Amino acid sequence: MVESLKMLMMGMSTLMDPYVLLMCGFGGFLGVIVGALPGLGATAGCALLVPITYTMDPTVALVTLAAVYYGDMFGGGISAILINIPGDSHAAVTALDGYAMSQKGQGGKALFTGFFSSFIGGMMGAIMLTLMGTM
Repeated sequence: MVESLKMLMMGMSTLMDPYVLLMCGFGGFLGVIVGALPGLGATAGCALLVPITYTMDPTVALVTLAAVYYGDMFGGGISAILINIPGDSHAAVTALDGYAMSQKGQGGKALFTGFFSSFIGGMMGAIMLTLMGTM
């Protein structure tokens, strides 16, 4: 258990490198853009970014691709809420209530709710995965 916590702290220190954080933000931004485009999904976004990651350090490349994936899950609700076209299957349910809210003039509230719930769900999943992996 102690060894697992040491390795977890080593991983966190690697993540706090400014270049890794910059590429994580860049990947998240690209993921939101890809997620907002109807028809493109997380798989397509990661596949489009793979040639760019060939020149990167493997750790930075994996962090960037993971950020693209999570950014896509986050951004998939934009087109689902605003134009009722879910880009992926995960945004289909968001389109049901979110588009109805945007038609009533509550698009901002629908976007905030979708983004906040995506953030909370992603963080809870990451924490649970980390805790289960250290046991």
